[in-house]
Amino acid sequence: MKIDRSVGPAPIQPTPTSSPRVPARQSESTEAPSAPAPRRDSVEFSAAGREFASLHPDRVARLEQVRERLATDFYSSPDVLQSVARRLLASGEI
Repeated sequence: MKIDRSVGPAPIQPTPTSSPRVPARQSESTEAPSAPAPRRDSVEFSAAGREFASLHPDRVARLEQVRERLATDFYSSPDVLQSVARRLLASGEI
């Protein structure tokens, strides 16, 4: 019995690898590329939030404290992150 291998789909072959891509040539400037700007958190209050603040002036100071903490990356500090992680684990939600 003779088997004709020309019938049917072609055998699976590995995809040939291409050479690594080289980025397009940048201008011939001697300046070093600038580093990307660091990512910053921001906060925007909705109209309802601003209205709530106007009705509860005692909360305005707290909102300013939160804004300041966001601006100084307070919430990204290791102590705060560890505290949040402990509270999450203690809550049993995760």
